[in-house]
Amino acid sequence: MLEPPLASSLLLSALVAFVGGCYLFPSDVPNPCAGVTCGFGEQCRPTADGRSYTCECPASCPSYGEHEGSRPLCASDARDYPAHCEMRRAACETHSNITFKYYGKCDPCAGVTCPDPEVCQLDENRAPSCRCAESCPLEFSPVCASDGKTYSNECQMNRESCRARKPLRIIFKGQCSSGVNPCAEVECRHGSECRVEGGGAVCACAAPCEPVLRPVCGSDSLTHDSECELRRAACLLGREIQVLHAGACGSNGVCAGRVCPHGGECVSTGGRGVCRCPRCSNEFAPVCGSDGISYGNRCKLQLEACRHRRAVAVLYEGPCSESLYK
Repeated sequence: MLEPPLASSLLLSALVAFVGGCYLFPSDVPNPCAGVTCGFGEQCRPTADGRSYTCECPASCPSYGEHEGSRPLCASDARDYPAHCEMRRAACETHSNITFKYYGKCDPCAGVTCPDPEVCQLDENRAPSCRCAESCPLEFSPVCASDGKTYSNECQMNRESCRARKPLRIIFKGQCSSGVNPCAEVECRHGSECRVEGGGAVCACAAPCEPVLRPVCGSDSLTHDSECELRRAACLLGREIQVLHAGACGSNGVCAGRVCPHGGECVSTGGRGVCRCPRCSNEFAPVCGSDGISYGNRCKLQLEACRHRRAVAVLYEGPCSESLYK
């Protein structure tokens, strides 16, 4: 029969060998990792004698089958990872505070091409889906909607409601300029939108944004999850916040202070800042350009200006009257 000290030593060795698994130390055996806080993504591992510990990056990432720990996910660095373990390993290797954001891809609609006039939107499970397929006639039977804007017919209004994910209703038939439009005398600022409620006009912030991660750096020196989230933050805070560049603040050190002409954005290439035309998402947040053309969002207006090296400014939020989208 083994003496108690030797038995305890062998038991500790066995426990340490198994520490990578889900083992709870017995109450009479002190766990050296208890209360230890390791660095970003590091795991605490007891030493072979069970008396001390080391903080290490995950050496391997086993699969746990259907367990949520093995589900693909989106992390706070806007990268997709196959599982939590890979995310923690990246945090450890880069000494960065990388945290979980969503299960699934950061931008599920990226790479999804929908047939016109459909747009890609997320369902309740964050799965991409092509929606708003209603085909509208070309007839001109204008209606003034509850956002104070004129649509060429009721179908176009309903399609806009679907694409922009906001409720719209007819205030009266005809162009808004032909009747009493409560929004005509209202100037909404900081990204708020005019809505007609109870016969009067109010400025309100847009609906909550879709759960995606396309980070942008704002003029408030904060990283926002998407351009939509930046606009919503500006509205809720009642202040002007502009997009400085795509990506997290501080991620493009060589681009600090550099302004690219015609809507271009600065990116780091080979250790230096290079201007390129922006890469736009399929988010539908229409704006009317100074060229009289409607653009699906501000980024697409900037893309047009950049490609053709000409100045195109945003006249106002929402589509231009009777124009085509780009």
